[in-house]
Amino acid sequence: MKKRVLSVVLAAALTATMVTGTVMTTVAEEAEGKELSVQVGPDPETVDPAINSAIDGATMILHSFEGLLVVDEEGKIAPGQAESYEVSEDGLTWTFTLRDGLKWCDGSDLTAADFEYSWKRVCDPETAAPYAETVLSMVEGYEAAIDGDLDALAVTAVDDKTFQVVLSSPCTFFDSLAAFATLSPVQQATVEENGDAWAIEPETYICNGPFYMTEWVPGSHITFSKNPYYWNADAIKLGSIKFNLIEDANAAYSAYQSGEVLMIKDVPTEEIPSLVGTEDFFVEQSSEPTTFPTTATLSLLTMQTFVKL
Repeated sequence: MKKRVLSVVLAAALTATMVTGTVMTTVAEEAEGKELSVQVGPDPETVDPAINSAIDGATMILHSFEGLLVVDEEGKIAPGQAESYEVSEDGLTWTFTLRDGLKWCDGSDLTAADFEYSWKRVCDPETAAPYAETVLSMVEGYEAAIDGDLDALAVTAVDDKTFQVVLSSPCTFFDSLAAFATLSPVQQATVEENGDAWAIEPETYICNGPFYMTEWVPGSHITFSKNPYYWNADAIKLGSIKFNLIEDANAAYSAYQSGEVLMIKDVPTEEIPSLVGTEDFFVEQSSEPTTFPTTATLSLLTMQTFVKL
């Protein structure tokens, strides 16, 4: 039986470009409250936004966290946790206004202070965030911050809804950096109480995005369920996403053929010639071939980094 394709492709690249997108509205009724089962690789090394540098980890982070801004399905910068922002005439001061009533997945309030803590944590030498320089080196006080004086970093929670950043020199693409997953907020109390272990257990993996972690079975799967406290929860139609931790391409292909998963990112090389030209086979050519090789993907129900219908 030919498998029917629903036309949007999973994009899980973090390091160069983050893309958040939309599954087409034509599938809304079918997806309502259901679980989407997909393949990722092995257990991620980390799903801590500050220290992750892997694509599989990024895929999960981008479903469970949201920064000040996001990249929409057209590749444009769009409001995320911040409903708006202003840039001073000299291009140095960026002021973000957060949405009303933002919450963490545990129902507690999320404020601008959470962003101040999280951005300073990225600079903390003890965190050793791999993208700290990439996303924050243009912020005033960065050099002092990475040497341990975190308060030198010019990021400030002016009040609960206002987050201000002062740059040392203008950066025309700083809005894109504000959408980078590394700068997602993390809950200070949880991180400080649990240390690195906060990002291992569902009970302590407190996030602010459209989905939250409800189960992690090492070597098997990680399940994320719809977050009822997400500011735009009504737009999220899927009930959950099950990330199957399948590393072997043959095992992944078998799981796809049996219907256990609806999308796989790894297809056995020997199967590719027979799949080329079929409706549910997609070849994704990276814009950075030396870093990310061509990816062959089979998908019945595919998605981008956000599943909004």
